[in-house]
Amino acid sequence: MRLPYETRPIKNVKHLLVSDKTTVIVVRADKPSMTVVSHNKEYLKAVSTVVKNGTLEVKSAISGQQDVVVQGNNNVVFGGGGGTTVVTGDNNIVAGKDVYQNCKKLTNDKGSIGSSCSSKRDNAIMMDESYVVISLPEIPTIFNNSASDVIVHDIQQEALTVVIGGVGDVQMTGELDELKVVSMDDGNLNAKLLFSKHVTIAQEGYGTIRARALDSSDVTIKSSGDVVIYGDPKEKRQLISNNGNISFKGNPPYNSEPAP
Repeated sequence: MRLPYETRPIKNVKHLLVSDKTTVIVVRADKPSMTVVSHNKEYLKAVSTVVKNGTLEVKSAISGQQDVVVQGNNNVVFGGGGGTTVVTGDNNIVAGKDVYQNCKKLTNDKGSIGSSCSSKRDNAIMMDESYVVISLPEIPTIFNNSASDVIVHDIQQEALTVVIGGVGDVQMTGELDELKVVSMDDGNLNAKLLFSKHVTIAQEGYGTIRARALDSSDVTIKSSGDVVIYGDPKEKRQLISNNGNISFKGNPPYNSEPAP
């Protein structure tokens, strides 16, 4: 079954900011393009892709403190964070915080399941099952401030900076001269298959940063997060001022260790 999608205009951008729970896939291509894909065509409208001052921000209009209103029968509803979900009709499965059906609150503050009825998949509304696929000649600076994954394939350029400010993960493949990583939250970075000559990492978060350094690695850890360096860089600099850990794995088979 072909999923609903929507193509949107895009030009080259300097920064990519992912703010909410929408998976973003970035690939290198000659011409810029952007496609939004979702399991439900109504949710396409809720995925915002706005370019301002050279920054493309991807976010969901449903998340945050906004309310979600669903009408009809046989729906599956996952409420957004913080808002109120209002469901009318029968045979609905709802999960989230502050969910009401026919004026009756169904879930507690911990987001327990509010209904055990069956659901038809064809009429399901999945609030977080969406993807934004972006093609660009050069990958911009990436800011992942969300709980979603950012996947970047086939990087071929001189330098790239990645900033992790949320709990979502970042995965990257390709070749670089210089990779700079700043981690400030629980998100992980898997760059084992990104062959970078020089890697600079500032670990201030609590996730695991995995990178491959061919010539040099410069790692600073100011938290209890971990850093794993693959490859065999001749120059190694490290400064650890907290309970974090750095380890060097050399050149094991690429599939010998699972990604975080």
